[in-house]
Formats: sequence, C-alpha cells, structure tokens
Amino acid sequence: MHFDLKSISTDAVPKALEKAERYRLLNEPYLAESICLDILTILPSHQQALVSLLLARTDQFDHGATMKSAEELLSRIEGEYERAYYAGLIWERQAHAQFCAGTPVPECSWGIRKFVLSPMRNFNPSPVSRNERFAKVFRHVIDEVASPKSRHRMPHNAFNAKEAA
Repeated sequence: MHFDLKSISTDAVPKALEKAERYRLLNEPYLAESICLDILTILPSHQQALVSLLLARTDQFDHGATMKSAEELLSRIEGEYERAYYAGLIWERQAHAQFCAGTPVPECSWGIRKFVLSPMRNFNPSPVSRNERFAKVFRHVIDEVASPKSRHRMPHNAFNAKEAA
C-alpha cells in the first residue's frame, strides 16, 4: 500500500515550529526532527527550523544520534556567532550524554576540551557564559569522580534544563 504524504504549506510553518518545540519539551525529539525536516523540504534555509532540528538531534545523543548528524547543519546556520554557539552546544550536549551514560571522565575529556576551546571563547554573549557554567559542572564531576563513592557518572541535576537552549 502506498501513501502520498502532503507537504507542509508555508502558511503552516509557524504553527509547525511551535509543535516541534512542544515535542522537544515533551522529550519526543524524533517528532520535532520530523517536523523540522518537513519545513526544510519547502524552505531549505529557514533558520529557526535548522536550529530546532540541530537541537532535536542533540536531544537524541543519549539514544544513538551522532554528533555528525547535528554538525552537518552548522554550515547552513547564518552568522559566525550562531555557528560558534551551536558548535559549542553540540560538544557540551555530547559530553553531557556521555557522562550520563556512565562514560568515565578520562574517556570524555576530548569532548570537554573541544567544548571549552570552541570558537565561543572569542565571543562574550553574557557575563555567565555557557563555558563558565560547563567549567563549573566539569569541576563538580572531577570532584565526584575523585570521591571513593563514585560510580563515574554525571549527576543528572548538574545541568540546569532551563539554561539549555
């Protein structure tokens, strides 16, 4: 049996983006990804859809999504600052997913270094940057790993979800 899927209309894009955001908030990023891909089929350079797709893919790092699937979108995002910001965010979320999965800190250190040394260091978007927050979390992880009670796991509350994009 063959089904012909209808494409989204340009008038429906704002509502579709709202749904994509809602699906991300409901922890269903694969549905948000599908909506974003539908939008990008008709509007290939739609910046909000590209960013939502990138974020939906990073939301899935702990479920098998690859960094490459998120990184391939960076070149399509306009603005040097925005590309640097989202590149750093990809590294941060990958490291976070690895920590939460129980990967020992030494094995995650490449991601941590890549994030901290990302091009974001050339920008100062706010007094409390993501790099500073991540450095604080990393210090907490090192202290946690050094503890005799450690299971080499990232504390789930170490990242404040409200600060995540």
